[in-house]
Amino acid sequence: METKSQVPLGALFFAWYASSVVCTALSKVLVQNVFPSAYWLSFSQFVVATFIGNLVVRRMHGKPPQGLQAGEAGRRMRRDVWALSVVFSFGMLALNKGYEYMHVSLVETLRATEPVVSATLAWFLLPAEAPSAVQLLTLMPVVLGACCSSLGSSDFNGLGLFWVVISNFCFCLRTIQYKKVRKEYGFDDWSLFYHICRMGSVCQLIYALVGDSAGLHEGLGALYVAVGDTSPLSWARVLAMVLLNGAMYYTYLQFSWVILMRVSVVTHAVGNSMRRPVVLICNVLYFRNEISLVNATGILLAFTGVVMYSRAKA
Repeated sequence: METKSQVPLGALFFAWYASSVVCTALSKVLVQNVFPSAYWLSFSQFVVATFIGNLVVRRMHGKPPQGLQAGEAGRRMRRDVWALSVVFSFGMLALNKGYEYMHVSLVETLRATEPVVSATLAWFLLPAEAPSAVQLLTLMPVVLGACCSSLGSSDFNGLGLFWVVISNFCFCLRTIQYKKVRKEYGFDDWSLFYHICRMGSVCQLIYALVGDSAGLHEGLGALYVAVGDTSPLSWARVLAMVLLNGAMYYTYLQFSWVILMRVSVVTHAVGNSMRRPVVLICNVLYFRNEISLVNATGILLAFTGVVMYSRAKA
């Protein structure tokens, strides 16, 4: 894709990390103070991302997003894209559920084990991109550093752990599925992600109605109260936060997809692992939380691990 080749990889990583920082902070605030549960937060993110994705594709290509083939010929394509959307949407829901039950730092600590899961799946599903033994060893300080950089949370609970484990598995699986779908059917990154968000919105609505049907009534009640409020400031602020959260959600995941197509599965997982210390540092600065020696050591370990992995790969 021409646009993708013109953008330096460093600029893509910066956009990925920066939008991730904003999206993570807003998601935590919204799931605690605005939405009745993570189910409806996830639904709003996918709906906003669908509209943005459609506009982005039209702006870039001058035409609507590439459609899915109709009829019998497109049955396999539709099935594979739906399967990818189900896995991805459930992974995002699981991540938001983790934010609902636990602090961001603890969620990111547990999520830092994703490169290990990704490397394991790559061995079985993508043998050509499976890491060597030396590269696997260099992943250890990355995971250890990411974990140390977010130690200190005391709100651990079993439900939160369950949802984060599910999100890790889903994100590793969707990474491999995404590459296969894109290569087999010739989608560009932007159109494919639009379809994932579009289909994922339907999935998130189903998840929300099944997992938190009472939240729909609660959310509509809160909306009625907000609209009837004579002071529009709070209502406008909440709406702006929801739209910004959805926009940042789209941006950080879209650039994640684009980067994924330019690097190997495990390299993408390492970059994702490095993203978490960055998110944690920004949260520390924004919320003015204290950072311990263990946190600082973990961040240093994570960066050192990435350098070691790059050298081992070279």
